[in-house]
Amino acid sequence: MRSLRVASFARQQPSKSYVTRVGVEVHVQLSIDSKLFSGAPSDGGWTNRCVDPFDAALPGTLPRLNEAALDKALNLAAILGCAVNRTSYFERKHYVYPDLPHGYQITQQQTPLATSGLLRYCEIARNNGKGAVASWRLLEHTVAVERIQLEIDTGKSVHQENSTCIDLNRAGCALVELVMAPSMHSGAQASSAVRELQQMLRRSGISDGNLEEGSLRADINVSVEPPGFSGRLPRVEVKNLNSLAQIKAAAEHEADRQTKLLKSGQSVRQETRAFDPSEQTTIRLRTKGGGVDYRYCPEPDLEAVVVSEEKLEVAVDAAKREGKEPLWMIRERWQRDYGFASAASSKSEIILMLPEESVAAVLFYDSAYSLPELFDEMAQLPDSTMTQAEQKEHARRVMVWLEHSVIPSISRADKEVPDGGFEGRTTPRPFDATHEVFTTTLTTKERECERAPQAMATLLESFSNGEVSSDGMRSVLSVFAEQLTFLSKQAPIRWQRVQLPSTLQLIEDMGLRKITDEQTIREMVVLALDDAANSKQLQGLLKGKDKLRKYFFGKVMRASDRRADTGVLEEVLIREVEGRRRKGS
Repeated sequence: MRSLRVASFARQQPSKSYVTRVGVEVHVQLSIDSKLFSGAPSDGGWTNRCVDPFDAALPGTLPRLNEAALDKALNLAAILGCAVNRTSYFERKHYVYPDLPHGYQITQQQTPLATSGLLRYCEIARNNGKGAVASWRLLEHTVAVERIQLEIDTGKSVHQENSTCIDLNRAGCALVELVMAPSMHSGAQASSAVRELQQMLRRSGISDGNLEEGSLRADINVSVEPPGFSGRLPRVEVKNLNSLAQIKAAAEHEADRQTKLLKSGQSVRQETRAFDPSEQTTIRLRTKGGGVDYRYCPEPDLEAVVVSEEKLEVAVDAAKREGKEPLWMIRERWQRDYGFASAASSKSEIILMLPEESVAAVLFYDSAYSLPELFDEMAQLPDSTMTQAEQKEHARRVMVWLEHSVIPSISRADKEVPDGGFEGRTTPRPFDATHEVFTTTLTTKERECERAPQAMATLLESFSNGEVSSDGMRSVLSVFAEQLTFLSKQAPIRWQRVQLPSTLQLIEDMGLRKITDEQTIREMVVLALDDAANSKQLQGLLKGKDKLRKYFFGKVMRASDRRADTGVLEEVLIREVEGRRRKGS
C-alpha cells in the first residue's frame, strides 16, 4: 500500500544545545515515453526487453538527447524558480558496477541545467495546547534548491540465492537529480519537503513520484553541530530511502546517533550508511575518506545543451499552466477564504472555520487522490447567493466530511485493491447493485454517471438532509472509494475529468434511502410490539420499564435495514407505547 497517511510530524531535535542539519538529494524518473539518449521505451516490460543498443553500451552506438526530457526538466526548474543556465554540458562520471554497462554515468556535475531555486513547504506539527482544535499546526518553511541536472539511470541488479542477474530495462532512463541545501533541522522537515516536491511532480505531470516503486528516490545527508560551533562538520549520507516515513526516521536516528557520539567525546566519521526499516536504525556501508575520484570528463559524443529564449518561455508558461498551486499556497488561500480554527477562537467562530487538523489531513493525504482539488470543487458547488457565513459553514462541513468519512473509506479500499488493478483490467469494474460493489462481471444495465465532485457533494447533501443514514452514506462511499482507488493506481486523479455512478441512482438501487413516512414506520413498530417472541419485553415496557424501549427500537432498525429515521421512530414508538398503556389502565 502506497498511501501517505497523516501522522504526528512533531519537530524533534536530539538536544536543545545541538543543531541538526539535514540535506536531501532526490532522483526523479521523468514521465516520458523513451529514454534520455535512446529510443527504447522507458516504461517497464519483461526483463531486458526495453533495451536499445546504446543502453547496452554496444560498440559504435551514440547518444542523442531526448528533447521531451529537457522540456520536463526545464518545467520543474521554472516551477521552483531556478536560474536556468542557457548553456550546460554533459560529463562522464566513471565508476565500475555490473548494472552500469558503459562504465560511466552521463550526468551534469560541473554545469547543471539549473541552480538557485526555492522550495516552500508545510510541516505538520502538534501543538502543546489542549483540545482537538489546538492539536495540529501547519508550519511553513523554505529550502534552497541548489541544483537541477539531467542524467541517466543505471540498470538493476537482481540478487538471487547463488547469483546476481542484471536487468537493463531501467538503464538509460531519464533522471532529474535535485539537491536541497542542508538547512532543514529535523527528519519531519526533510520528509515534508520531499512530500511537497512529490505533490508538485504529480500535479504537473513531470513524474508519478512513486517512492515505493523507485520513480522518486531520496538520499539524505545529516550533520550535528555542537553549541557555538562555526565551521563544517562531516556529513553522513543515508542512501536509498523509499518512503516518507523512512526519510523522517533515518534523519532522526542519525541525528541522535551523532549527538551521542559528540557528547561522549568521539568524532563523527564521514561515511555512507543504509537504513534498516525493521530496526529503525542506520547501518554503515562505506567510509568516504578524502572523497571518491569519479574522473569526471566532458562527454565527447554530445553537444552543449543550449536553452533558447523561446524554449524557456514555453517552460515558464507550462509551469504556470500545469504546476498549479503548491500546498503552502493552497493553505494560505483556504485560510484567507474560509479561515482556520485556533485555540483563541470563540466557540461561535470555530463553527464557521476550518479545523486545522482536518486541513492537515486533506492536504497531506496520498497525493494520487488530489483531495485539495476535490475540496475546492465541492466547496464552490453551492448557490452563489449564499452568505459568507453560509459559505464558510458549507466549506467546514465538506472539510470535516473528507477527513472523517472519505479518507477512511479510501484507506480501506486502498488495502483491498491490488496495485495492478483487477485481472489486468485497464478500466474500472462495472457496478452491480445486487452485490453493492464493483464486480468483474459486466452488467447490461446502463448506469447514469456524473462528475465525481458533484456525486460526492450530492452524497454529503443527502446525508446532511437526513435522506440517507450514516451507514447508507458509508455504503455509497465504499462503492466510490473502490473505483477511485482503482483509478489512482493508474494515474493521479483529476477530479474535473472523473465520472462516478449517479449518487441518487445508487441510493435507490442499493435500497439506502431513509424511511421517514410515519405510517410505514408505525406499521413496523406494531409488528415488533405484536411479535409473540417479544411478549415478555412488551409486558415489561407497558409496566413502566422504559429502558426496554431500546430493545424495540433496535428490532425496528434491524427490520428496516437501519433505514428508519431514528427521530421519527422514537416519536412513533413513544406514542404507540403510551397509547397501549392508556388502553390497559
